[in-house]
Amino acid sequence: MMTSAEMEDIIKEVEHSLAVEHMRMSDAEKENLRRVGRGELTYRDLIGEYVADAKRLAASHA
Repeated sequence: MMTSAEMEDIIKEVEHSLAVEHMRMSDAEKENLRRVGRGELTYRDLIGEYVADAKRLAASHA
């Protein structure tokens, strides 16, 4: 597990990388990364949540 400071440094790096591509990270996405960093969630689980959200969104527009 990483420290809170390490996690915030990683989030800043990701934000910078996204900004170069004219993209941004939402507060919810930042919190999801913090959850992974705290060990509350695995990356696999996080991707599963994103996939489930995308499927719900697609179904709501069908």
